[in-house]
Amino acid sequence: MMLTSRDSKRWFFVFLLFSSGVPRAEIPSYDNFLRYGFRFTSVKTGFPRKLMPPSVLHCTDMWMNPYVWQLVKQLRRQRRFWTAPRGAGFWEKDVQGTWREHGLAFPDWEDKQYLDRYRVTKATFWFLFRRYGWRLQKQNTNLRKPINADKRFAITLHWLAHSTSFSELSIIYRVAKASIVSIVHEGMYVLRRFLVPDSIRFPTGDELDQVIADFEALCCLPHCGGALDGTFMQIKKPSKFGDSYYCYKRFHSIIVLGCVDARGIFISVNSGRPGSVGDSYTFRNSQLKQNIDSDVWLSTVHQKIIGGLSIRPFLVADAAFPLSSTVIKCYDGDNHVGREKSFNYSVIRTRRVVEQAFGRLKGRWQVTAHSNLKNPEFASQVATVACALHNICERHNCPFEEDWLPEDAAYNNDVVGPPHQHVVDDDAQRVRDTLADWVHATNPRH
Repeated sequence: MMLTSRDSKRWFFVFLLFSSGVPRAEIPSYDNFLRYGFRFTSVKTGFPRKLMPPSVLHCTDMWMNPYVWQLVKQLRRQRRFWTAPRGAGFWEKDVQGTWREHGLAFPDWEDKQYLDRYRVTKATFWFLFRRYGWRLQKQNTNLRKPINADKRFAITLHWLAHSTSFSELSIIYRVAKASIVSIVHEGMYVLRRFLVPDSIRFPTGDELDQVIADFEALCCLPHCGGALDGTFMQIKKPSKFGDSYYCYKRFHSIIVLGCVDARGIFISVNSGRPGSVGDSYTFRNSQLKQNIDSDVWLSTVHQKIIGGLSIRPFLVADAAFPLSSTVIKCYDGDNHVGREKSFNYSVIRTRRVVEQAFGRLKGRWQVTAHSNLKNPEFASQVATVACALHNICERHNCPFEEDWLPEDAAYNNDVVGPPHQHVVDDDAQRVRDTLADWVHATNPRH
């Protein structure tokens, strides 16, 4: 007869030990009885076998008996099913049921539901799925039917959009928590590998000329190739070098350094540096600066003569970055007049584009505003994927609702670190002065 209750197992265990001749004082607790023989026979203990009490030797020999192991195996409760039975969840009942049914008569209502839940319209959701989400499909086996790829993709977007805990997603979609964790990580891997290279591209050639024209029309700043800034993505304290991720805003974070064009679309993203290092350090060690210095991006081929000076395309940044011929920032100090006031006004308007891009990023994909992630590498992957999805939404004109913003300061500049003090670069100063003369002549501020 198979023993199933805990009390029956306990008494059977005591019977085996007493029958082996072990004194009562040497009998361990039931919870540790499987370690009884291992504890004295492991070479790690350094306990010589010849010094063991005879009763312990006899007990050890007993556990090596195959018949005893057959009895112990019978004590294990048999698995009743492969997975816990679960009913239809949110995806089956709502998205594929109610939404689809009412969407036939009211397509704008269905679009609104997709926008609230997944932060994208229905058309954009299925565009992303047909382009990238189908890669989440698993192979059918004889054991069980896998979770469909569209449901996996929906869970991934839901987590990115709302930063919902894995336990809550498990309840909403009727999927085991362990499966939710696996789905999210696989989704991040697929989107990082395939979506990011397609969505985040630095403009070159005619595309760079178009970006320069857009910035000049928007901000009255000539020959600007992008707006550069950094922000924090809050995480939990990592297990390794956790203190280095503690930023001046008094939480642990990684830095997300982004460069955008005049439409607020990210053209370069560098994320993952500890929150304490600052924007300038992140930029100096980024692929963006390496490509600019090597003349791959913002190439000298696109130089333009302004005020008698040949000027290379440049980026606009805030006071945390060093002034150079390819990174232009405002004049320091207050109470500027004349050309300095006009120039600072144009630079601030240009910087506003990247600040608003970060605000919309954090509002639409709230995992970048607050998350419970502890692994900085995975958090960096999540931030890059969120920037790529932001670009897709901006290109597809997905609506953005103001109440998505986590706080009123989401559009404000998130300067990482104090203004950076550098040795004055004479060439950079001449470039900035020349640009200031041009801006003041064309769009003066009094």
